[in-house]
Amino acid sequence: MRKLWIALLAVSFAVSGFAQVGVWMPQSFRLQGTSIIEDDFDNAIDPIDIGLVEGSRLYTNLSNLLNYNEQMLANVSQDQYLLGYSGSLLPMMPALKTTILIESKKDGIANFVSITNPPMSGLGFVSGDYTEWGANHKDYEYWSQSKKDETTMSDNVFLFNNLYDLETMKLGARISYLSGKNTWTTDFFGGAPTFEKYYKEYTDDVGKTTDTTAEKGEYSTKKNYSDLGLLFSGAMDMAGMELRGNLNFTMHSENTKPDDHYSWYDDDSPNTDTVINIGDKTETVTGNRKESDMGIGLSGRARKYIEGGYLEAGAGFGMTFSGKIDANIRDKWDKYYAFKPAGGWKMERTYDEYYDYISSGDYSDLGFGMGAKGILPLGEELLLGIGMNFGYSSYKETVEGAPVDYYKYVVDNGDTIAGNEDSLYTKTVTSKEEIETKITATSWNFPVGFEYKFGKKKDFRFRLGALATFTDITEKVTSTNTKPEETVVHAEYEGDKTDLDTTYTEDAYYGTKVEETSTYDQITTYTYGLGWYPTENLQIDLLGFLDPAGDIWTPAFYRNLRLSVTLKFF
Repeated sequence: MRKLWIALLAVSFAVSGFAQVGVWMPQSFRLQGTSIIEDDFDNAIDPIDIGLVEGSRLYTNLSNLLNYNEQMLANVSQDQYLLGYSGSLLPMMPALKTTILIESKKDGIANFVSITNPPMSGLGFVSGDYTEWGANHKDYEYWSQSKKDETTMSDNVFLFNNLYDLETMKLGARISYLSGKNTWTTDFFGGAPTFEKYYKEYTDDVGKTTDTTAEKGEYSTKKNYSDLGLLFSGAMDMAGMELRGNLNFTMHSENTKPDDHYSWYDDDSPNTDTVINIGDKTETVTGNRKESDMGIGLSGRARKYIEGGYLEAGAGFGMTFSGKIDANIRDKWDKYYAFKPAGGWKMERTYDEYYDYISSGDYSDLGFGMGAKGILPLGEELLLGIGMNFGYSSYKETVEGAPVDYYKYVVDNGDTIAGNEDSLYTKTVTSKEEIETKITATSWNFPVGFEYKFGKKKDFRFRLGALATFTDITEKVTSTNTKPEETVVHAEYEGDKTDLDTTYTEDAYYGTKVEETSTYDQITTYTYGLGWYPTENLQIDLLGFLDPAGDIWTPAFYRNLRLSVTLKFF
């Protein structure tokens, strides 16, 4: 699924002749504000269009180009580090232009959580104690409860882009690398947050604690991932147009590892040995899920430069191959119960079970796209951008699973006499299944935007854009039992030493289930921004800075301000 969306978005949103296809690519505030018109930064990270950038550029934390969400006036920081340079590194080789970009971010998200006793809510972590007294002010019930739901994410980005202009031909190459790690404090299967509960009941007429319950869930899921992209480009002038071709390679890998621990304990009579009623159970989820693949893409464009703008058309396709999925997850339960009525003996029951989900498979996808756009000057103050893109993607995934379900039940009635009441029982269930997923998607995108120059020195820019997207997705999932379910049962009874071993297989019926869904979405996104060029060495851009819920006369109205500052050298 992840690769389907990467292929679809890369093809259908690459409005500049599909030259931007890659594993990761940021966008300038100008491009985001107009939905279609590029800025120097967008050109600087492109192997051919970097030649359009005059002089040098310096990008720092003030450029806000990692996720664009720094809000300075609201004191909202993404804890990012950014340093980049674009220009000629070697003065003796003016035909060589280079862009280097290094970014690092570590971000934490505190999710909403709430507890019942005492009733509290907050972000990230809440904890509290609560005591409820009886009518005689001696009996009481005591609760202690906490809950944690936080997400931490870290990303590291490196981009190295080069162009060598041979006058008759341009040759460019770019390498981009993205790596990161995400951690969630929620369980791997259900998404329940980490929590802890404790309960105690005290009864005065008994003079003792009559019930205690403790429950705890410590959850952690970690995902490490990396993406490597290589893009090689070449361009030459022919018949008054620039003709360009691109060859793109990608490598992707990710590893998701759960480490979940749950425990529950209850004692109905914690202060007596004559009556026992104890329950104790634990659950652990461990293992990992790995995914890796490689990809290749070809694209090209024809661009006609006009004064102050250009016209272009492009097409491209990409495919993912050698996609591998491997998972080995174990969900293990241990349960213990003890019962001892007054004057009787203690009976113990233990349950041990685990469920192993072992699967492996492969996936691939194929994407194709085509489009056209124009950046057209309408006088000296107004620049108009308009375009159309079509994208198609087909994804196929085949996964074979071999789940194992194991169950063990032991009974000891505590009378020290061998009898059929004492027993051992085990059951193991195995099967095999194949799940095939096919997804096809088409997308039409229609970006349009403009930039208007104003001010006494024409050093201000007002930007407005809209992006209309039409997406049609069909998903077909076919599940097949490739091997009948097999059950192995073993039982031992101490009284007569009888052993029971039996194996049975369900009827040789290979069931197949097919599910098919189709979705259609039509979304229009509006964008806006401002630009200011106070000097030839400084560029300031604003994006989405107005708060619709605020009052224009109060500072809160402007606290959504997102700012990008670029230094220029000529």
